[in-house]
Amino acid sequence: MNSSILEIFFPVDTIVIKRPITDEVGSNEPIGYQAIVLDPSPECTAQLLALAVDHIDILLEDWYPTLGEWCRVDQKLD
Repeated sequence: MNSSILEIFFPVDTIVIKRPITDEVGSNEPIGYQAIVLDPSPECTAQLLALAVDHIDILLEDWYPTLGEWCRVDQKLD
C-alpha cells in the first residue's frame, strides 16, 4: 500500500530529435536526417528534482501559511 500524497517521476530515457536535411536546390523532399541525441544526466535530474521540490514548498507555504508553524511545533514535541 502506497501512502504518499505526491509522487514526482522523472523519465530517464534518451531523447532523439531528428531534423530533415533537404537538397540545396530547394526540394521539399528530405535527402536524409540529422539526429541529435540527448542522454539523461543524473546531475541534471537531481537539480531538476530539487527545483521542483523547492517550488512545491513555496506553493505550500503560500497556500497554507500555518502549516509550517504546525510542523515546527510537532517536531519540537518529538
